[in-house]
Amino acid sequence: MHRRLLFLFLPLMCLAQDPALPSPEAAEAVPAPTEVPLPEFQSIGDELTSLNALYESIQRREREREALYAQMQQAVDPVQREALLPRLQELNQEIDALDRRFQTMALRTDISLFVDEPEETFDWQQKAYQIAEPLFDKLEEMTKDSRELAELRDGLALNEERKTIASEAVESLDNLLAGSPPPDLLNRLTELKKLWGDRLTDANNQITFYELQLKQREEDKQSMVEQSGQAARNFVRTLGLDLIWGILAFAGVFFGMRYAQVLVAKVKPGKKKGRSFSSRLGVLVWTLLSVFLAIGAMLAIFNLTGNIFLVSLTMIFIIGTAWAGMKTLPAFIEQIRMMLNIGAVREEEVLVWNGLPWKVNNISFRAELVNPRLDGGTITIPTPLLVGQVSRPIGQEEELFPSQSGDWVTLNDGTFGRIVYQNPTAVQLAQFGGAQLVIPTTQYLDKDPTVLSTGFRIEDTFDLDHQHLADITGPIPGKVEEHLQKVLGERMEGSLQHVGVQLARVLDSSLQLGIVVDCNGEAAADWPYISMWIQSAVVDLSVREGWKIPFPQLQVHTTPA
Repeated sequence: MHRRLLFLFLPLMCLAQDPALPSPEAAEAVPAPTEVPLPEFQSIGDELTSLNALYESIQRREREREALYAQMQQAVDPVQREALLPRLQELNQEIDALDRRFQTMALRTDISLFVDEPEETFDWQQKAYQIAEPLFDKLEEMTKDSRELAELRDGLALNEERKTIASEAVESLDNLLAGSPPPDLLNRLTELKKLWGDRLTDANNQITFYELQLKQREEDKQSMVEQSGQAARNFVRTLGLDLIWGILAFAGVFFGMRYAQVLVAKVKPGKKKGRSFSSRLGVLVWTLLSVFLAIGAMLAIFNLTGNIFLVSLTMIFIIGTAWAGMKTLPAFIEQIRMMLNIGAVREEEVLVWNGLPWKVNNISFRAELVNPRLDGGTITIPTPLLVGQVSRPIGQEEELFPSQSGDWVTLNDGTFGRIVYQNPTAVQLAQFGGAQLVIPTTQYLDKDPTVLSTGFRIEDTFDLDHQHLADITGPIPGKVEEHLQKVLGERMEGSLQHVGVQLARVLDSSLQLGIVVDCNGEAAADWPYISMWIQSAVVDLSVREGWKIPFPQLQVHTTPA
């Protein structure tokens, strides 16, 4: 032990002798390798064998370091001394790590509290890691057994490769020495044989050490079922109950404050429409305060139970949420503006959402959109989805949908039918004969529906011969109008509102009468038949009055030769 302490102070002695030579402490920039936790041995013999193999490895490195210091003292050129520093750094790290492992095995305790660590400057990344350290420690603990076994197997494989290489080197050197080399070469080969013989011995010692560790691990290994059961019990005992209590504390505070808000609203009711800015701001602040106090209650429970892992996990979640919120800050500010009813989307205004018009009924953390003309015309969406949308004031006589259930409508493609239902998804039309036509609501709007149930007009024409030119502006329109009033009135039973007939235009082969029939919505179901009834009635009247109906005429013009 005294010799090891001497070696630790040799760098300072060298520095005192030669100021140009940096100390090993200054050269050490790479942290020491991670130590492998060692299990308890059932046999004192196995433990002593393992300790002896480890101690021999330490001694070999100390001898090599002592020889290296001697070379550095003898070197005249500073460049040569600088070239030896990397190996000196490596040896110091290896000796320190092996010595700490040796003491941990021999003393059967953790000696890290007795090791002085150098002071470090402030590093916010390191501080953040310290917050997350309990989480990583828990993950490390969960994978401890598999990682330790992997490290032991890797160490065994590495030293077996070293043993193979060292054995081949020693065998090659033995062959060369058996050939009676010259004295100078003999000395050099002898030195190499000693070096590689030491490396072979060290590899054998390391193999013995790792084999004993793996043997002990195999003997102590539990079955997968036992490990799973133990892990579940440990979770319930260490994390499960604390997590349940934390969740209950969060829910109790949050919903308690929300219930208090409801009670205050009942004691001091306010109108939903026209809520003031101060009342909206109060609701927003109260809700945010509920969330913060609920999180604080959960953290307090975790602190009281001493569960640093759950505290760390909660803090990481809060920091991650805040970081994500910073990236979406403009959208978050717009959302707050909408909740205060001063944003681009406001209550009691019209918003086009997914191609359909909606009235904004309420905006809070969720927005309620209403279209009274649609079946199931109330939807609730998260307020953040409204960011980027714009609402407008609703017109005084504006309807949010052109039709309603039960209406008779025609579409621009000639489709005619009665609306069975219309919802935000689809519109179903019942057609004559029993056919049911279902159209997506947005496509229904694209077809420019005309609602007949509110009243409609039929415009038709009827042609008479030119021989009636004298009467076409006199008695004929009156007789046609009177006859249509009688016939259509009988067929539509009070749904007829007005009939108008007059000369529309004079064509080359006929005189064309224009017929206009106005009906109320009760006659909407007869819409396809009214034009047929008009033509039939005028034909009957023409036969009775002897009016001549013209036929198409073909005129042939010839040019004289």
